[in-house]
Amino acid sequence: MLFGEIIKMALASLGANKLRAGLTMIGITIGVFSVISVMTAI
Repeated sequence: MLFGEIIKMALASLGANKLRAGLTMIGITIGVFSVISVMTAI
């Protein structure tokens, strides 16, 4: 598979599963924020 094909497939998958992709992005954002907050508090 070429890199361009992989990108097209990923974008098509994101478009098909917008809710799941959005929830995943929110979860990752909250996780990163919480780790940074804990590291700065210690």
